[in-house]
Amino acid sequence: NYRTLKKDMSTDAANVTLTAGLFSRQLSGIPIHKWSSIKTEEGQGISKMYDTMRKVMTTEVFVAHRNDLLEVVKSIMTWKNIHHMPVVNKSNKMIGVITKKIIEQAELNNESGDLLIVNDVMGKVKVKVDPETTLDQAKKIMKENKVECIPIVENEELIGIFTKHDLENIVEKKKQND
Repeated sequence: NYRTLKKDMSTDAANVTLTAGLFSRQLSGIPIHKWSSIKTEEGQGISKMYDTMRKVMTTEVFVAHRNDLLEVVKSIMTWKNIHHMPVVNKSNKMIGVITKKIIEQAELNNESGDLLIVNDVMGKVKVKVDPETTLDQAKKIMKENKVECIPIVENEELIGIFTKHDLENIVEKKKQND
């Protein structure tokens, strides 16, 4: 069933469809050896996979602290191909953001060659949203505020991040499943 579903849909959509099909068959009471094959149409709830930030945010977030050396942060961002890195305090509350553009500008302005720390150059957090923010709301917020990254916070604590790249991936997955 899984291999057949994967021919017509993404891995995520195939997993959701397979789970939905197995669950409905389990509820039917029919013995497993009599179950029919799972059809693509059984995954009609796929759009629900992408409805809130809680379901689409990246939760494995690399963060910087105000006293970190900018050169170290730059290396991590390059190594992990990260374009935005939240800056948090000891309580994991967001206090700023570092971007590749901020780093490039800081290096250009650092004529003396001094060691810079994150606190010297970090940008302000323009917007942040809670995990129940919808995908459509997040897209609108990103466009209106001209940002490529939205931190997701719960009780003022950073729990995830949503980027322009994440949005592009979701749009592509939705197209594959339509």
